[in-house]
Amino acid sequence: FFGTLIAIFIGVGLVSKEIERRSLYPLLAKPLLRGEFFLGKFAGLSFTLLVNTVAMTLGLLATLWLVGHRPDFGLLQAIYPLYLGLLLVVALALLFSTLTSSTLAAVGTVGVVLAGRYSDVVRNMREVAPGAPNWLVDFLYYAIPNFRNFDFKDKVAYGDPIALGTLGFVTAYALLYIALVLTLGLLAFAKRDFQ
Repeated sequence: FFGTLIAIFIGVGLVSKEIERRSLYPLLAKPLLRGEFFLGKFAGLSFTLLVNTVAMTLGLLATLWLVGHRPDFGLLQAIYPLYLGLLLVVALALLFSTLTSSTLAAVGTVGVVLAGRYSDVVRNMREVAPGAPNWLVDFLYYAIPNFRNFDFKDKVAYGDPIALGTLGFVTAYALLYIALVLTLGLLAFAKRDFQ
């Protein structure tokens, strides 16, 4: 939850605040490409979230140890996909921040994240809205990233094994969506006129 909040609200402000405050202009006057600036913002926040995730993981393991439970490093099987989901949230926040103001970017990012967390509702929309066209339901289901794919907390908590192939699928899924969203963000940022 905290990682998602950090990813959304810092990610949204990374580009849009620079544009609103006009602090971006001196940077782009230097030999710095727009793509380098954009991807640098993504890499910086990704590293910040990695440090945050590691700190929270160490806190969780220390808490388990302090209350008399043996720290279980199998928890990393749940933490790794959560981090991938946070990277996707950062990419979405950066995309929206290049397209609109920071407020609308935050609302848009939160909306996509919530829709992705409840992707099963989108998939079963035909039951709630029987008149919804099949193509629209399928498009929404596949266009919105499914954040449930990154949630293995219950499996790990109950000791269910997570296959390496499943983690590989989640990694490929995240990388594909991140690459797509960052490409859209780069294109939008490259075409944006800063007047």
